[in-house]
This record gives sequence, structure tokens and C-alpha cells, in this order.
Amino acid sequence: MEFGRVISPIWLLLLYVVIGIYGAKKELTLGERAGQLTDMATKKPILTLNAEKFKQYVKATPRNYSMIVMFTALATNRQCGICRHASDEYQLVGNSWRYSPTFSNKLFFSMLDFDEGSDIFQQLQLNSAPVFMHFPARGRPKKMDTLDIQRVGFSSENIARWVAERTEIQILWVAGAGGAALDGRRSSLPS
Repeated sequence: MEFGRVISPIWLLLLYVVIGIYGAKKELTLGERAGQLTDMATKKPILTLNAEKFKQYVKATPRNYSMIVMFTALATNRQCGICRHASDEYQLVGNSWRYSPTFSNKLFFSMLDFDEGSDIFQQLQLNSAPVFMHFPARGRPKKMDTLDIQRVGFSSENIARWVAERTEIQILWVAGAGGAALDGRRSSLPS
């Protein structure tokens, strides 16, 4: 009887430890993250993020790849007409990179919609859309890692040029029907 009382708490403690080890969410290694991103990018050049994927692939360190993120608000109830135009231009750049002979796992393009990651918008103090940001392989984004669409617009050509300036990776930009320069207007997001 005494033996059973001593063993029960030990087994219970052991059970908690095992559940804690196997129940905890496993952090991906750098190689696993880069591999998953490469697999996803070969299927879809612009990766769709939510708050969890943003933290997993963009904020997680270490990183040996750059990530370009378009923060947007594409839902019709957000009334961001300019976001659709910017998305089309961004898609041209992403497609040009994906089908380029120099495509590698050193650069990825992604998109985070306000409705899928409003907490990320708040963390980054973003109150308008669209916003294009470069998250470098090392360190945190600096002021120049945000595309100044008020000054240069968001044509696919200008996005590709800015990406090259930030990453030193040249994208063989393929002009499409949407390749015309667009002005730098933004749509405000709700607080």
C-alpha cells in the first residue's frame, strides 16, 4: 500500500514531463524553415501569411534569407482599391523572381492581409496599406527597408529595383499589362 502511494506521484510527474516534451510546439530549424519556404514558393511565388506564419518565417531567427512582405487590406469591406493594383504589381515581381534562372532560397515574397494579422500591423505600427517591407537575412529592418511608395510609387519595375537595392539580388523583371507606374496613394486602416 505504501509503495503505491509513493509510485503514483512519481508516475504522475513523469506523465507531466512526457506530455510537456511531446505536447510542446516544435520550433523549426533554419534548414526546415528555408526548405518549407522554398517548397511553398515553387508552388506559389507570393506566400500568403497569417500572424502565426509571419512569426514563424519572418520574425524567427536565425534567418539566412530575406523576406519581402506586402502588408495589405484586400477584403472589399476595407475599401482599399489601391491595394488590388499594388497586389497585381507585386505579383508580377514575385512571378518574375520565381521563374528567373537565378531563383534561390535567399529571397522570398509574401503577403499579409490586415484581416489575417491585425496584431502584426499593430506591432509594426502600420495604419495604412499597402506597405512593402524588407526583412533582411540578418538584423532588423531599417527605414530604407520600407518602400517609399509616396515618392516612387509601386510599379513592378520600381518594386524590383527597390528589392535589388535592399538585397543585392537582381530580378529579371518581366513587364506585364500592369507594369505602368502608379501613384503612391494609400488607404487608411481602421484603428
